[in-house]
Amino acid sequence: MGRISCDTGHAFAASRDAAPGIAARYYMNRNYFVSDPDAFSISRHSSAAQGDHRGPKTLTLREAQVAIALAAVSGGMYEIGDDLPTLFLDADRMALLENRDLRNMPKLGRASTPLDLMSYSPEDEMPSTFLLRESKRQSILTVFNWTAKERTRQFTFSALGLAGNMRFQAFWAMQPRLAESKPRSR
Repeated sequence: MGRISCDTGHAFAASRDAAPGIAARYYMNRNYFVSDPDAFSISRHSSAAQGDHRGPKTLTLREAQVAIALAAVSGGMYEIGDDLPTLFLDADRMALLENRDLRNMPKLGRASTPLDLMSYSPEDEMPSTFLLRESKRQSILTVFNWTAKERTRQFTFSALGLAGNMRFQAFWAMQPRLAESKPRSR
C-alpha cells in the first residue's frame, strides 16, 4: 500500500486538498503499490475525532458524493471512515455505500486516468476530469467541480477516445434508480 494523498477527513475542503495527489499519482496504482487515497467519509455529521480540515461540520449529500467518488477513481483502497452503526440509519448515505457502479470501480484494480492532469483550465483550478475504461463496452467519466461557482463542461465521444460510430447510453451513477429508468442515447 502507498499513500497517494493527504488525510481526507470529513469536509469538502479535505477532499479538495486530496484530489491533486490522487490525480498526479494515478499511474502508480498496481504498478508500484496499491494506492491508498485515505478512507472516505460520507456520514452527515463528523465525530470529534474527525475535527480536522476546517471541520467538524455537517457533510451535504453532494460533498459525500465527492468523497466516495474520489476514492473510487483512485482504483486502490476503498475504505470507509465513518461510524457504521449511525451510518446505517441514513438511507441516502447507505445508497452511496451500496452503489454498485462506485463499488465496481476499485474492484477493477485500475485507476481512472485524469484527462486534464496537465491541461486543466484556470477556471477549474486543478485536475477535475477522470476516465475509467472498464471494458471495450463501458467507461465511467467522473467530473468534479472544485470551485465555489457553477461550472459547465462539454465532452465529445472522440475526445474521450470512444468510437464515434457506436451507440452510447449515458447514466448518472450517483442515482442509479433514475439512470436505469431514463437512459440517454447518443
